[in-house]
Amino acid sequence: MQQTEKRGFNIIETSDAFSPDALNDNTRKLEAALDALTAYADAGDAAVVSRVVELEKFHFACGVYKGNGVERLMNVGFRPLMVVLQLESREAHIIIEGNYFTDSTLEFVENGFFLTLNCGFNVKNATYVFFAVGKDE
Repeated sequence: MQQTEKRGFNIIETSDAFSPDALNDNTRKLEAALDALTAYADAGDAAVVSRVVELEKFHFACGVYKGNGVERLMNVGFRPLMVVLQLESREAHIIIEGNYFTDSTLEFVENGFFLTLNCGFNVKNATYVFFAVGKDE
């Protein structure tokens, strides 16, 4: 009995005497190959799920606000670990929790960041762009 080159399946020819052995052998080979493929796919699925679970812990928010010169809360719905602030077309400032600029008093709070009265990122009528990043604990 001949076999396929790649997979070694039995090739049943019309001149062969009928026997279920060759068909059963092919079925076992297919079953083993499908089991290996399923195990590989399951491992890949588990890895993807693990990555998604980790990524879902991160939160991102971005927006634009117009400075009002007084204290204000920028509610982003989570406690940021980092905020990037940019005044119109000027350079951006990256503020990381626990690492404050000396000329500003931006505070990270449970649901966003707080721009205090003396904050350098809330000049009246100036337009700011922000990007905040946070992570569940």
